[in-house]
Amino acid sequence: MVLKENEVIDNLNIADLRIIQNNTGFKYGTDAVLLAEFANIRKGARVLDFCTGSGIVPILLWGLKEPSYVMGVEYFSQVADMAERSVALNGLSEKIKIINEDVKNYKSYIEYNSFDHVTVNPPYKIADTGFLNDNSYKTCARHEVLLTLSECVEASEYALKFGGKLTMVNRIDRLSDVIYEFRQKKIEPKRLCIPVNSSGKAKIFVLEGIKGGKSGITVETVFN
Repeated sequence: MVLKENEVIDNLNIADLRIIQNNTGFKYGTDAVLLAEFANIRKGARVLDFCTGSGIVPILLWGLKEPSYVMGVEYFSQVADMAERSVALNGLSEKIKIINEDVKNYKSYIEYNSFDHVTVNPPYKIADTGFLNDNSYKTCARHEVLLTLSECVEASEYALKFGGKLTMVNRIDRLSDVIYEFRQKKIEPKRLCIPVNSSGKAKIFVLEGIKGGKSGITVETVFN
């Protein structure tokens, strides 16, 4: 496996899986790991991962949940290439497909109602708020420059079968926005996980909803 400039191979400590990361780029964090662990994905499911970045979530899902197929969608070509090489590094090219596409163009590469589960770690911050990093990939990974929350949930609803699940990780200050968008697109929030640090504060959450589901939600608090 040929590495490019500033790239390293990191062990994931799950089923001997590894991932290629760029030391000058936006590296995966605990939010991606929490997303993969929390997603209630049945064995053999077809999964779609939007904003896949380095491919961390599809690779973790393969090691943790054993889906039959995972498609990862990444906008930036250089990042999608790195994710694709990570998939090949783990011998998973027949199980995980990385495509270099814009989430907003979902109708051109996704069949309607074709996935059992969608996972997404979207840009957290509303456009024009907070510090904008000079690295365009980091900026777009953190801010709704290329993709809004509403557009992300809309694409997810299109991809999901009736009764399928959407699992999203986001910042705690966007919780009401996320619940609103889920319900607007007929995805009923069903499970909410709020990790709390040692000082009792929460920075992120993971929400899982069911397309066409009935109302009623359970809340889990995780201390880390």
